[in-house]
Amino acid sequence: MRKLFPTPNLRALTARNDLHWAAHGVTADPELAKHWRDNNILEMVEPGDLMTHLTETFLAVQSDDWMSQFYLYLIGHRGLLRNELRNKPILRTELNQHP
Repeated sequence: MRKLFPTPNLRALTARNDLHWAAHGVTADPELAKHWRDNNILEMVEPGDLMTHLTETFLAVQSDDWMSQFYLYLIGHRGLLRNELRNKPILRTELNQHP
C-alpha cells in the first residue's frame, strides 16, 4: 500500500495533513503496537480503510502507471472489489474518465 499511497497520496486521499507512514516493522511487536494504538500514538490503516476514500477526483489525477499498479494490487485483494470498491469509479476509460 505504501507504493500506491505514499504520504502525499495518503494525505490527499484522506484530507488529513497529519498522516504519514510509520517505519516498516513498527508493528512487528503486537504488544507495542497495541500500546501505541491504545494511546493514540499510532493509527492502523487497513486497505479497506483507504479504499473507502477513493473518489473520481483522486483517481483522475493518477497516472496510467499508477492505475496499472492499483489494478495489480487488486488482483491480490479481490475482497475489496466485493466490498469497499463495489460502488467506486475505479475503471478508467480511454478518455481518462472514471464512470
